[in-house]
Amino acid sequence: MGVRFYKKRPDEDSRPAETGAEMKCLYEIGRAAGENRNVEEFIAKATGLVREAMPSPPQSAVRITLRGRVYESPGFQAYAYHIAEELASGGETIGRVEIYSGQDGLCLKEGNYPVKALAGTIGSAVRRIELEQVQEKLIRAERLAAVGELASGVGHELRNPLNVIRNCAYLLKMTLSEKNDAEAIKTVAVLDKQVDAANRIITDLLDFTRITPPSPVRVDLKTLINECLNWITVPSQVNVRANLNGVAPIRTDPEQISRVFTNIISNALQAMNTRGGELDIETGEDAGYTWIRFRDTGCGIATANLERIFEPLFTTKHKGIGLGLAISRRLVEENGGRIEVESREGEGATFTVRLPLEKRS
Repeated sequence: MGVRFYKKRPDEDSRPAETGAEMKCLYEIGRAAGENRNVEEFIAKATGLVREAMPSPPQSAVRITLRGRVYESPGFQAYAYHIAEELASGGETIGRVEIYSGQDGLCLKEGNYPVKALAGTIGSAVRRIELEQVQEKLIRAERLAAVGELASGVGHELRNPLNVIRNCAYLLKMTLSEKNDAEAIKTVAVLDKQVDAANRIITDLLDFTRITPPSPVRVDLKTLINECLNWITVPSQVNVRANLNGVAPIRTDPEQISRVFTNIISNALQAMNTRGGELDIETGEDAGYTWIRFRDTGCGIATANLERIFEPLFTTKHKGIGLGLAISRRLVEENGGRIEVESREGEGATFTVRLPLEKRS
Protein backbone atom coordinates (compact mmCIF):
# COMPACT_ATOMS: atom_id res chain seq x y z
CA MET A 1 0.00 0.00 0.00
CA GLY A 2 1.49 3.37 -1.02
CA VAL A 3 2.35 6.27 1.26
CA ARG A 4 -0.43 8.88 1.63
CA PHE A 5 -0.29 12.58 2.37
CA TYR A 6 -2.06 13.24 5.64
CA LYS A 7 -5.46 14.93 5.36
CA LYS A 8 -6.64 16.91 8.40
CA ARG A 9 -10.15 16.62 9.70
CA PRO A 10 -12.27 19.78 9.43
CA ASP A 11 -12.16 20.25 13.18
CA GLU A 12 -8.34 20.31 13.32
CA ASP A 13 -6.42 23.59 13.34
CA SER A 14 -4.35 24.72 10.35
CA ARG A 15 -0.91 24.45 11.96
CA PRO A 16 1.64 22.43 9.98
CA ALA A 17 1.75 18.80 11.03
CA GLU A 18 4.27 16.21 9.93
CA THR A 19 2.71 12.77 10.18
CA GLY A 20 4.51 9.47 9.84
CA ALA A 21 3.10 9.07 6.32
CA GLU A 22 4.42 12.45 5.19
CA MET A 23 7.82 11.77 6.73
CA LYS A 24 7.95 8.41 4.99
CA CYS A 25 7.17 10.03 1.65
CA LEU A 26 9.99 12.54 2.13
CA TYR A 27 12.27 9.68 3.19
CA GLU A 28 11.45 7.73 0.01
CA ILE A 29 12.30 10.80 -2.08
CA GLY A 30 15.61 11.16 -0.26
CA ARG A 31 16.41 7.49 -0.75
CA ALA A 32 15.60 7.73 -4.46
CA ALA A 33 18.11 10.58 -4.70
CA GLY A 34 20.78 8.35 -3.16
CA GLU A 35 20.00 5.42 -5.45
CA ASN A 36 19.99 7.39 -8.72
CA ARG A 37 23.27 8.88 -9.90
CA ASN A 38 21.79 11.25 -12.46
CA VAL A 39 19.12 13.91 -12.17
CA GLU A 40 16.86 12.61 -14.95
CA GLU A 41 16.43 9.19 -13.34
CA PHE A 42 15.81 10.72 -9.93
CA ILE A 43 13.11 13.16 -11.17
CA ALA A 44 11.39 10.41 -13.18
CA LYS A 45 11.32 8.27 -10.03
CA ALA A 46 10.11 11.18 -7.88
CA THR A 47 7.05 11.81 -10.07
CA GLY A 48 5.85 8.27 -9.42
CA LEU A 49 6.57 8.42 -5.68
CA VAL A 50 4.64 11.68 -5.23
CA ARG A 51 1.67 10.36 -7.20
CA GLU A 52 1.52 7.22 -5.03
CA ALA A 53 1.65 9.42 -1.91
CA MET A 54 -1.58 11.21 -2.81
CA PRO A 55 -4.84 10.23 -1.04
CA SER A 56 -6.21 8.84 -4.33
CA PRO A 57 -3.35 7.85 -6.72
CA PRO A 58 -5.62 6.70 -9.60
CA GLN A 59 -7.10 10.23 -9.73
CA SER A 60 -3.78 12.02 -9.23
CA ALA A 61 -0.97 13.18 -11.49
CA VAL A 62 2.40 14.86 -11.00
CA ARG A 63 4.41 17.10 -13.29
CA ILE A 64 7.93 18.26 -12.43
CA THR A 65 9.58 20.89 -14.61
CA LEU A 66 13.34 21.16 -14.22
CA ARG A 67 15.29 23.76 -16.21
CA GLY A 68 12.79 23.63 -19.05
CA ARG A 69 12.56 19.83 -19.23
CA VAL A 70 9.19 18.34 -18.27
CA TYR A 71 8.74 15.05 -16.41
CA GLU A 72 5.24 13.61 -15.89
CA SER A 73 3.91 10.67 -13.93
CA PRO A 74 2.64 7.72 -16.05
CA GLY A 75 -0.71 8.43 -17.69
CA PHE A 76 -0.51 12.11 -16.78
CA GLN A 77 -3.80 14.03 -16.77
CA ALA A 78 -4.33 17.66 -15.68
CA TYR A 79 -7.17 17.20 -13.21
CA ALA A 80 -9.35 20.10 -12.01
CA TYR A 81 -7.69 20.54 -8.62
CA HIS A 82 -3.99 21.24 -8.37
CA ILE A 83 -1.21 22.92 -6.41
CA ALA A 84 2.22 24.13 -7.58
CA GLU A 85 5.41 24.85 -5.67
CA GLU A 86 8.71 26.21 -6.98
CA LEU A 87 11.87 24.11 -6.92
CA ALA A 88 14.96 25.91 -5.67
CA SER A 89 18.61 24.90 -5.62
CA GLY A 90 21.34 27.03 -4.08
CA GLY A 91 19.04 30.06 -3.95
CA GLU A 92 18.13 29.69 -7.64
CA THR A 93 14.67 28.76 -8.91
CA ILE A 94 15.22 25.75 -11.17
CA GLY A 95 11.67 24.57 -11.82
CA ARG A 96 8.39 23.66 -10.19
CA VAL A 97 6.37 20.75 -8.84
CA GLU A 98 2.71 20.50 -9.87
CA ILE A 99 0.31 18.06 -8.23
CA TYR A 100 -3.10 17.43 -9.81
CA SER A 101 -6.06 15.56 -8.36
CA GLY A 102 -9.63 14.75 -9.29
CA GLN A 103 -10.61 15.37 -5.68
CA ASP A 104 -10.32 18.57 -3.68
CA GLY A 105 -8.58 18.38 -0.32
CA LEU A 106 -6.42 20.20 2.18
CA CYS A 107 -3.27 18.73 0.60
CA LEU A 108 -3.98 20.96 -2.43
CA LYS A 109 -4.40 24.22 -0.53
CA GLU A 110 -1.88 27.02 -0.97
CA GLY A 111 0.83 27.03 1.65
CA ASN A 112 0.42 23.33 2.35
CA TYR A 113 3.43 22.34 4.44
CA PRO A 114 4.04 18.80 3.06
CA VAL A 115 4.12 20.10 -0.51
CA LYS A 116 6.58 22.84 0.46
CA ALA A 117 8.73 20.26 2.26
CA LEU A 118 8.52 17.96 -0.78
CA ALA A 119 9.68 20.72 -3.15
CA GLY A 120 12.53 21.57 -0.78
CA THR A 121 13.62 17.93 -0.58
CA ILE A 122 13.57 17.51 -4.36
CA GLY A 123 15.46 20.79 -4.90
CA SER A 124 18.14 19.81 -2.36
CA ALA A 125 18.48 16.35 -3.88
CA VAL A 126 18.90 17.80 -7.38
CA ARG A 127 21.65 20.10 -6.11
CA ARG A 128 23.49 17.23 -4.40
CA ILE A 129 23.30 14.95 -7.44
CA GLU A 130 24.50 17.75 -9.74
CA LEU A 131 27.42 18.55 -7.44
CA GLU A 132 28.39 14.87 -7.36
CA GLN A 133 28.20 14.73 -11.16
CA VAL A 134 30.38 17.82 -11.50
CA GLN A 135 32.93 16.37 -9.09
CA GLU A 136 32.94 13.06 -10.91
CA LYS A 137 33.43 14.83 -14.26
CA LEU A 138 36.32 16.87 -12.89
CA ILE A 139 38.06 13.75 -11.56
CA ARG A 140 37.46 11.95 -14.84
CA ALA A 141 38.67 14.95 -16.84
CA GLU A 142 41.95 14.98 -14.89
CA ARG A 143 42.45 11.28 -15.56
CA LEU A 144 41.56 11.67 -19.22
CA ALA A 145 43.95 14.59 -19.59
CA ALA A 146 46.81 12.53 -18.14
CA VAL A 147 45.98 9.50 -20.28
CA GLY A 148 45.50 11.72 -23.33
CA GLU A 149 48.87 13.40 -22.94
CA LEU A 150 50.58 10.03 -22.57
CA ALA A 151 48.65 8.49 -25.46
CA SER A 152 49.43 11.38 -27.79
CA GLY A 153 53.15 11.24 -27.09
CA VAL A 154 53.42 7.46 -27.32
CA GLY A 155 51.25 7.30 -30.42
CA HIS A 156 53.35 9.73 -32.44
CA GLU A 157 56.60 8.13 -31.27
CA LEU A 158 55.45 4.66 -32.36
CA ARG A 159 54.25 5.73 -35.80
CA ASN A 160 57.76 6.41 -37.09
CA PRO A 161 59.31 2.98 -36.32
CA LEU A 162 56.17 1.26 -37.61
CA ASN A 163 56.49 3.09 -40.92
CA VAL A 164 60.12 1.92 -41.13
CA ILE A 165 59.03 -1.68 -40.45
CA ARG A 166 56.34 -1.44 -43.11
CA ASN A 167 58.81 -0.12 -45.71
CA CYS A 168 61.28 -2.88 -44.87
CA ALA A 169 58.51 -5.49 -45.14
CA TYR A 170 57.60 -4.11 -48.56
CA LEU A 171 61.21 -4.36 -49.79
CA LEU A 172 61.53 -7.89 -48.42
CA LYS A 173 58.33 -8.89 -50.15
CA MET A 174 59.57 -7.53 -53.49
CA THR A 175 62.92 -9.33 -53.12
CA LEU A 176 61.36 -12.64 -52.05
CA SER A 177 58.79 -12.59 -54.83
CA GLU A 178 61.67 -12.73 -57.35
CA LYS A 179 63.04 -15.85 -55.59
CA ASN A 180 59.61 -17.54 -55.39
CA ASP A 181 60.04 -18.20 -51.66
CA ALA A 182 56.37 -18.74 -50.74
CA GLU A 183 56.99 -19.49 -47.06
CA ALA A 184 59.05 -16.34 -46.54
CA ILE A 185 56.47 -14.23 -48.42
CA LYS A 186 53.77 -15.63 -46.12
CA THR A 187 55.82 -14.65 -43.08
CA VAL A 188 56.27 -11.11 -44.38
CA ALA A 189 52.48 -10.90 -44.96
CA VAL A 190 51.94 -11.76 -41.27
CA LEU A 191 54.40 -9.01 -40.32
CA ASP A 192 52.52 -6.53 -42.51
CA LYS A 193 49.21 -7.54 -40.92
CA GLN A 194 50.57 -6.98 -37.41
CA VAL A 195 51.81 -3.53 -38.41
CA ASP A 196 48.23 -2.73 -39.45
CA ALA A 197 46.99 -3.93 -36.06
CA ALA A 198 49.54 -1.75 -34.26
CA ASN A 199 48.53 1.25 -36.36
CA ARG A 200 44.87 0.72 -35.43
CA ILE A 201 45.80 0.80 -31.75
CA ILE A 202 47.74 4.02 -32.28
CA THR A 203 44.78 5.51 -34.16
CA ASP A 204 42.53 4.67 -31.19
CA LEU A 205 44.99 6.33 -28.82
CA LEU A 206 45.15 9.48 -30.92
CA ASP A 207 41.39 9.57 -31.49
CA PHE A 208 40.90 9.40 -27.73
CA THR A 209 42.88 12.61 -27.31
CA ARG A 210 41.33 14.60 -30.14
CA ILE A 211 37.57 14.05 -30.13
CA THR A 212 36.12 16.96 -32.07
CA PRO A 213 32.92 18.81 -31.08
CA PRO A 214 29.82 17.18 -32.59
CA SER A 215 28.19 18.48 -35.76
CA PRO A 216 24.51 17.73 -35.10
CA VAL A 217 22.08 17.17 -37.95
CA ARG A 218 18.63 15.60 -38.10
CA VAL A 219 19.12 11.84 -37.93
CA ASP A 220 16.78 8.90 -38.42
CA LEU A 221 17.92 6.33 -35.83
CA LYS A 222 16.44 3.35 -37.67
CA THR A 223 18.50 4.15 -40.75
CA LEU A 224 21.64 4.82 -38.70
CA ILE A 225 21.42 1.52 -36.77
CA ASN A 226 20.74 -0.48 -39.94
CA GLU A 227 23.81 1.09 -41.55
CA CYS A 228 25.91 0.05 -38.54
CA LEU A 229 24.61 -3.52 -38.82
CA ASN A 230 25.51 -3.58 -42.51
CA TRP A 231 29.12 -2.65 -41.71
CA ILE A 232 29.56 -5.50 -39.22
CA THR A 233 29.95 -9.20 -39.98
CA VAL A 234 27.51 -11.07 -37.76
CA PRO A 235 28.61 -14.63 -36.84
CA SER A 236 26.30 -17.37 -38.09
CA GLN A 237 25.62 -18.56 -34.52
CA VAL A 238 24.31 -15.12 -33.44
CA ASN A 239 20.76 -13.93 -34.15
CA VAL A 240 20.22 -10.15 -34.32
CA ARG A 241 16.69 -8.84 -33.79
CA ALA A 242 15.99 -5.15 -34.28
CA ASN A 243 12.76 -3.44 -33.21
CA LEU A 244 13.40 0.12 -34.34
CA ASN A 245 9.96 1.64 -34.81
CA GLY A 246 8.18 4.45 -33.01
CA VAL A 247 10.89 7.07 -32.43
CA ALA A 248 11.13 10.51 -33.99
CA PRO A 249 14.30 11.76 -35.70
CA ILE A 250 16.79 13.47 -33.37
CA ARG A 251 19.55 16.04 -33.78
CA THR A 252 22.95 14.46 -33.21
CA ASP A 253 26.29 13.81 -34.91
CA PRO A 254 25.65 10.67 -37.02
CA GLU A 255 29.33 9.84 -37.49
CA GLN A 256 30.09 9.95 -33.77
CA ILE A 257 26.95 8.10 -32.69
CA SER A 258 27.33 5.43 -35.37
CA ARG A 259 30.81 4.83 -33.97
CA VAL A 260 29.25 4.29 -30.53
CA PHE A 261 26.63 1.87 -31.89
CA THR A 262 29.23 -0.04 -33.90
CA ASN A 263 31.45 -0.45 -30.83
CA ILE A 264 28.58 -1.69 -28.63
CA ILE A 265 27.35 -4.12 -31.29
CA SER A 266 30.89 -5.42 -31.92
CA ASN A 267 31.42 -6.00 -28.19
CA ALA A 268 28.13 -7.88 -27.97
CA LEU A 269 29.01 -10.12 -30.91
CA GLN A 270 32.44 -10.85 -29.42
CA ALA A 271 30.79 -11.81 -26.11
CA MET A 272 28.66 -14.39 -27.98
CA ASN A 273 31.26 -15.53 -30.51
CA THR A 274 32.03 -18.83 -28.76
CA ARG A 275 28.62 -20.14 -27.72
CA GLY A 276 26.30 -18.05 -29.91
CA GLY A 277 23.26 -16.16 -28.69
CA GLU A 278 20.90 -13.31 -29.45
CA LEU A 279 21.29 -9.55 -29.73
CA ASP A 280 18.12 -7.49 -29.33
CA ILE A 281 18.17 -3.83 -30.37
CA GLU A 282 15.21 -1.68 -29.35
CA THR A 283 14.35 2.02 -29.38
CA GLY A 284 11.94 4.15 -27.41
CA GLU A 285 11.33 7.53 -25.76
CA ASP A 286 10.91 8.70 -22.17
CA ALA A 287 11.65 11.70 -19.95
CA GLY A 288 12.82 13.88 -22.83
CA TYR A 289 15.23 11.31 -24.24
CA THR A 290 15.33 8.78 -27.04
CA TRP A 291 16.84 5.52 -25.82
CA ILE A 292 18.55 2.80 -27.83
CA ARG A 293 18.93 -0.49 -25.95
CA PHE A 294 21.36 -3.28 -26.93
CA ARG A 295 20.70 -6.52 -25.01
CA ASP A 296 22.88 -9.59 -25.61
CA THR A 297 22.96 -13.10 -24.14
CA GLY A 298 26.73 -13.33 -23.99
CA CYS A 299 29.16 -13.97 -21.15
CA GLY A 300 28.15 -10.83 -19.22
CA ILE A 301 30.32 -8.54 -17.10
CA ALA A 302 31.57 -9.28 -13.60
CA THR A 303 30.04 -7.03 -10.93
CA ALA A 304 33.50 -5.85 -9.87
CA ASN A 305 34.17 -4.60 -13.43
CA LEU A 306 30.88 -2.76 -14.05
CA GLU A 307 32.17 0.49 -12.53
CA ARG A 308 35.42 0.29 -14.49
CA ILE A 309 34.44 -0.65 -18.03
CA PHE A 310 34.26 3.01 -19.10
CA GLU A 311 37.72 3.80 -17.72
CA PRO A 312 40.37 4.36 -20.39
CA LEU A 313 42.86 1.48 -20.79
CA PHE A 314 40.71 -0.93 -18.73
CA THR A 315 39.95 -4.18 -20.56
CA THR A 316 39.25 -7.83 -19.82
CA LYS A 317 39.86 -8.90 -23.42
CA HIS A 318 42.97 -10.70 -24.62
CA LYS A 319 43.16 -8.24 -27.50
CA GLY A 320 42.54 -4.50 -27.41
CA ILE A 321 43.68 -1.72 -25.10
CA GLY A 322 40.41 -0.72 -23.42
CA LEU A 323 39.52 2.51 -25.20
CA GLY A 324 36.35 1.53 -27.08
CA LEU A 325 33.83 2.15 -24.30
CA ALA A 326 35.78 5.11 -22.90
CA ILE A 327 35.60 6.80 -26.30
CA SER A 328 31.93 5.79 -26.69
CA ARG A 329 30.95 7.43 -23.40
CA ARG A 330 32.81 10.63 -24.33
CA LEU A 331 31.06 10.76 -27.70
CA VAL A 332 27.61 10.19 -26.18
CA GLU A 333 28.20 12.86 -23.53
CA GLU A 334 29.50 15.31 -26.16
CA ASN A 335 26.14 14.83 -27.89
CA GLY A 336 24.21 15.63 -24.70
CA GLY A 337 23.36 12.06 -23.74
CA ARG A 338 24.52 9.29 -21.46
CA ILE A 339 25.29 5.59 -21.66
CA GLU A 340 24.20 3.01 -19.08
CA VAL A 341 25.00 -0.66 -18.54
CA GLU A 342 23.35 -3.54 -16.69
CA SER A 343 24.86 -7.00 -16.54
CA ARG A 344 25.32 -10.19 -14.60
CA GLU A 345 28.24 -12.46 -15.27
CA GLY A 346 27.12 -15.40 -17.39
CA GLU A 347 23.75 -13.82 -18.23
CA GLY A 348 24.60 -11.23 -20.88
CA ALA A 349 24.73 -7.43 -20.82
CA THR A 350 22.42 -4.53 -21.67
CA PHE A 351 23.80 -1.19 -22.87
CA THR A 352 21.39 1.74 -23.15
CA VAL A 353 22.30 4.93 -24.98
CA ARG A 354 20.10 7.94 -24.14
CA LEU A 355 20.12 10.94 -26.48
CA PRO A 356 18.05 14.12 -26.02
CA LEU A 357 14.93 14.52 -28.09
CA GLU A 358 14.87 17.38 -30.56
CA LYS A 359 13.58 20.53 -28.85
CA ARG A 360 10.35 21.78 -30.32
CA SER A 361 10.09 25.50 -30.96
